[in-house]
Amino acid sequence: MLKIHIFIFSLIYVGMFTASAYAQECAITRDIVMKLKDPDLGAYSVWDTVWGERGFDESYSDGVLLPNSELLVVGLKTKHDSDSDKSFHISQIRKNGRPRWVKYHAIKNLDEVFNIIKVDEGFVVLGALKEGNAKHQAWIGFFDTAGELNRESVISGAAKGGVPKQLISIPTDFKNPANFILIANTIEGPSKSLIYTLDAKAHLIGVRSFDFGSGNVLNGISAVEDGFIGSGYVLDRNGVKSGWAFKLDKSGEFVWQREYPRGAGAQLNAGDALLSDAYVFVGSSAPMLEGGKVSAWIMATSRANGGLLWQRFYSIPLVLTGEGLIVTPQGLITMVTQATSDFAPGLKTAVEPIEDDVYTPPKFDDSHMRLLVHGPRGKLLNVEEYFNGQGVKASRIISGAKGQRVLLGSTSVVYRALRDGEKQPDIITEEAWISAAVPVNEYVDPCAPKPRPKF
Repeated sequence: MLKIHIFIFSLIYVGMFTASAYAQECAITRDIVMKLKDPDLGAYSVWDTVWGERGFDESYSDGVLLPNSELLVVGLKTKHDSDSDKSFHISQIRKNGRPRWVKYHAIKNLDEVFNIIKVDEGFVVLGALKEGNAKHQAWIGFFDTAGELNRESVISGAAKGGVPKQLISIPTDFKNPANFILIANTIEGPSKSLIYTLDAKAHLIGVRSFDFGSGNVLNGISAVEDGFIGSGYVLDRNGVKSGWAFKLDKSGEFVWQREYPRGAGAQLNAGDALLSDAYVFVGSSAPMLEGGKVSAWIMATSRANGGLLWQRFYSIPLVLTGEGLIVTPQGLITMVTQATSDFAPGLKTAVEPIEDDVYTPPKFDDSHMRLLVHGPRGKLLNVEEYFNGQGVKASRIISGAKGQRVLLGSTSVVYRALRDGEKQPDIITEEAWISAAVPVNEYVDPCAPKPRPKF
């Protein structure tokens, strides 16, 4: 059974054995703050694809790996410079990254698309509906393998007024009477996290809210071997955020929960199991120093009680946030981070003019994504940067075929046109973007306990 083994040394002990490379590699440094170098934009990928059309904004929200090693991805299409006329799109992506088919569905009052999960009869998609000033409603669509909508369910916003965030399946071996968990957050008054339990047809079974702190927000939930782990943040009386993580058992009851105050504020966005005795979470932390940028944050905790094992903070001249992660069975952690340009809170909305098709290389201050690969003891092994168009925005990272790490989101693209020989104003839209990063190298933990020889 694989486990994280922590070695604690005094200063005198380390000084005596500095010649031992094994001790240096295997001892865990609990806290590390690191400034990353400027990126070399354009890391190698297996393939990448941009999908969209002029006059519309499109994005990929999530995807799942199919048995034939292709991908099924979902996203949102919106008329450019409009907050209406939104539609849902679902696509099957070939092994080379090219769409096999794309289907659009007009869902009345659709506002957001969040995630897709695989079920026995096809796929289930979570979205949000919003009509005017009315409360949000969770929209859950059931699709077949051809991307056709078979049925849908709406969870009324009147049920404590939650804005949906994520939908997951409950493993059948949990023997839980519910089939799905839906997490949401209130936006009226002090924020509260909500967990809905749903049956196989996505009908509401029950809902519970969390009333602690001056407010709390749940950003993600994951099913693990013996229950569920959640990640988000809690607000104190002054409105300062602290990272928040918790563990539920298979029936949904609390095993533990902890707050993790960091800097001037912090939040956790996603988590997963790490080997057999730990969990790993990613998020962001705001520094105490005036003028400092928000840093990406990753930490490993004990499964037993949430106690901190190690944590890392990464900063660059831009805002850098930890958005998601995937973990291999050997304990290699790929953390996807979003670097956000100061030019705009998200992607760029304007660019400098280009004369006579002169190519202008991207700068490190453009919005981009970085993959930070860690070993199970928190050692940073590799950093990869991904960029497209005028900037990219991360939505999700998922496991693809043969260990590929698939990034989903959107990219800012410039359309330039001439009319009657005269240059027209540039149109900059978001287009759906998906890229398959190369698999991580096979990893053999040099610090794993060696079996004792038999005599």
